[in-house]
Amino acid sequence: MAGTFTWSYRGYQAENAGKQYIKKVEYQCIGEEGGFKQTHKGILILDRPSDSDMVDRSTWATDANIIAAVKAKLGATKVAEIEADQQERLDDCLTSFTWHYKS
Repeated sequence: MAGTFTWSYRGYQAENAGKQYIKKVEYQCIGEEGGFKQTHKGILILDRPSDSDMVDRSTWATDANIIAAVKAKLGATKVAEIEADQQERLDDCLTSFTWHYKS
């Protein structure tokens, strides 16, 4: 079984002056399979680039750029762990179980 994983963000915290560096991102990864959904949520602090490397928030803050920055900060191993955990939870939803009680 293989679920579909969608990464997105709910919001971010940015500086009010200058190029408005984005400091914190509230992100989520939603795994879906067979009509079931599992959600992983987190808040991540992004590394501040140097002033010369920083791109203005008004042009940089696209969904694709923010999620790419979140995944880069988490690292490939942590992204894979989050998706594997989501898949395990989806598999539990898709598998039939019966409770057996002591008499």
